[in-house]
Order: sequence, then C-alpha cells, then structure tokens
Amino acid sequence: MNNVTAAFLVRFFMNFVPSIRPGAVPFPVREVRQPLSGFSGSTELRGRPFGMHEANCLVEQPWHRLAHAAVRISRLTLLIGLPGAGKSHLAWHLARRLTGQDPQFLQGNPTTDLLHLWGHPTISALETGFVDGPLACALKNNQVLIVDDFGLIPIEVRAELLKLRSGQSVAHNPYSKERLKIRANFRLIATSNPESLRCRGARAEGLRALLSDFLILVAPPLNSQAILEILRQEVAPSRTEFSAESPIDDSLRQTVVPDCAQIERAMHHFDAISRAVDEECQDNSVKVMLTIRSARHLAALLALNVPESQAVETALINQFVLDEDVHEALKLRQLVVEE
Repeated sequence: MNNVTAAFLVRFFMNFVPSIRPGAVPFPVREVRQPLSGFSGSTELRGRPFGMHEANCLVEQPWHRLAHAAVRISRLTLLIGLPGAGKSHLAWHLARRLTGQDPQFLQGNPTTDLLHLWGHPTISALETGFVDGPLACALKNNQVLIVDDFGLIPIEVRAELLKLRSGQSVAHNPYSKERLKIRANFRLIATSNPESLRCRGARAEGLRALLSDFLILVAPPLNSQAILEILRQEVAPSRTEFSAESPIDDSLRQTVVPDCAQIERAMHHFDAISRAVDEECQDNSVKVMLTIRSARHLAALLALNVPESQAVETALINQFVLDEDVHEALKLRQLVVEE
C-alpha cells in the first residue's frame, strides 16, 4: 500500500464514523444509484419474500375490502394479526394495485437501525458514494414501502417514521442530507404480530404518539375453509415430479406442488390437530395456533411421499414443541389414531 492510498484510507475512516450519526457533519458524498444489496445486512427485497406467492393470486377475505379502503385514505396503515393471517401477502397485493410496481420492502427485527431505512455511505475506486435504503427509494421512485414485523423494530427507529405523518411534505435523510419530497400518494404499509407491539411506560407513550397517525386494522386468523381455498388456488396446472432419490441439487431446483387430493388430506389432519389442541387447551394457556404455513408444509411433504404419520408430526404437531405437555399429548393421540 503506497502512502497516498494509506493517507486516503485514514481520512476516510476518520470521517466515516461521525457521518453515520444524524446531526453530524458527513464527508462529501456523490450519490451512487445502486441497490441496497451492497450493504451488509441489507433488508431490501429481491423478488419476493420467501414463501410469498404472486400478488395477483389473492383469495379475498371479508376484511380485505376494508384494507383496500384504508390504504386509499391513509398514508400510514398498520395490519395487526397472528402469524399466517395473510398480512404480508395482502400488503404486497395492495402495493402492486396502488402503483403498478413492486414495493420497497424492509424486514424488521430488533437490530434494525436508521441505516436500514435510509441507506449508507460507500467507497469504491477512491470515490465516496451513497446507497439509498428502502425508505429513500420508495420516496424517490413513487413506490409503496412495506415494513414487515414492524413491532420488532426498536422504538427509536420506528419514531423516525413520524417524518412521514399526514401533513408532512418533505423528509430529511440524516445520512445523505437530502430533502426528499413526500408525494400525496406515498403509502407505507406495516405489519405486526400483536404481542411484539405491546410495551409499557414511557415507551408505550412514544408508541401511541407514533400510531396515532396510522390507520390500524386487525387481521382475523384464516379459518380452515379459507386455507383450503388458498391452497387449491396455489396448485399449478402442471406438477413437477421427482423422487426422494433424486440428486439433492436437482431436486432443490424444482418446485413441489401437491395435488388436490394431497391438499384435502393435509386439511383433514390440520382440522383434526386443531380440534385436539382446543380440547387440550381449554384454558387458552397455549398461544400457538396452526397457520396456513403448517398446512402448506404438510401438503408439500405428502407430495414428496413422506409417510403420512411423519409428515403430520413434522408439519403440525412439532409446532407445539415448546409446550411439552401439549406436544406429548398430540404425539400420543397420533399414535392412537394410527393404531
């Protein structure tokens, strides 16, 4: 490394640390138009979230009509519901209908910070630049921003979304120092599990202030009939066949699509286990419930010719593995049914 390069790197790192704190004076940046994938820990969506199906393939539920109305009138919408209620799928569908293009997507978690929202500085070929995050991209490109698992994001990061409240027309990116116009048709759709939103004390007051501008909808759990309709719709006209003996690399490239009979069989077991859980947990002590993901997993295992008893235990019964009494009771029940 020559002296010129060494001196540049020293200067870069001396300036980089203050530049990532809002309010600090950053080093000069030249905007670089590139995806956020260059950022370690990026939450930008590539294609679609794993397991999410085509946005147009939506089985309408009674509450969807209200959700359509909500995003038309509110800049900020929050969909609250248990896992598997279809919140993320609906959010994607609404985003495509609103703008005709894929949304920007942020997967929330406890380590999400402001850099994940706004973007980060970069260096390439001795030039500094800036990579826009999903919020900056959504504002610039007239896209909807979807924030999944909103309740898991630290409250101080969620508070940054106060900049997007109704009546605000400009948002200030604290890292690139850009002033971004908030169009009248800009929309943010957040999803959350109700448990992860709960907090107390001063944190609860801060959250109430933030949520006061959100239109909040509660998504009811999908019932068995709705799950069956969704799984039927997901069945492709042509089905890819391969055996368990296929080379693993080849099999992973192919899509497992169960047929209608396997879906019906999966839903039979789904309903039976759900009833058994209700009988075992009449005091509502168990908060876990089976979702469409469990039914989808079971149907796929059956399509791969996994023995039915093993498939049921893997996809359904093991969802209760953290509750030892219920888990053991369901396993015992399954043994009795098999005999």
